[in-house]
Amino acid sequence: MRTHAPPPVRIACAPPTLNNVYRTITVMSLRLTYVPTDLVDLVPSFIASRAEEVSGSVRVHTHNCSVLSLVKTLHALRSGPLSYTDFFRRSEIRFKRSFHGYLSICMDYGFVTKTRSGGPGAYAITDRGMAALDLFVQKSN
Repeated sequence: MRTHAPPPVRIACAPPTLNNVYRTITVMSLRLTYVPTDLVDLVPSFIASRAEEVSGSVRVHTHNCSVLSLVKTLHALRSGPLSYTDFFRRSEIRFKRSFHGYLSICMDYGFVTKTRSGGPGAYAITDRGMAALDLFVQKSN
């Protein structure tokens, strides 16, 4: 005689309400990051509060750290191509693993190119990357 597995149990979930969404938004905490001094005034919508300046960077609390980190990655290349080490230092992303993740995203979306394959090379921002950077950086008019 063959036995069958019982059918999966379905659990009824309450539909999302405005109260549930509000509670989720208020639980989000601010993240601490370092932003280059010349970039901090260009992205005020990401910065919740500013703290002291530390060796060419401003210590800030931010609402959306992931987007800000992408902006920092692209902003580091605005002046021209950089080696990996210089690119890492200028981006002000403190952890190499995080930096490599953001660099991979930028390369996957065509925002950054590596000029030489294999070995040491220089990274440069593309026109598409400049357009993405311009979307988030406020111009002073």
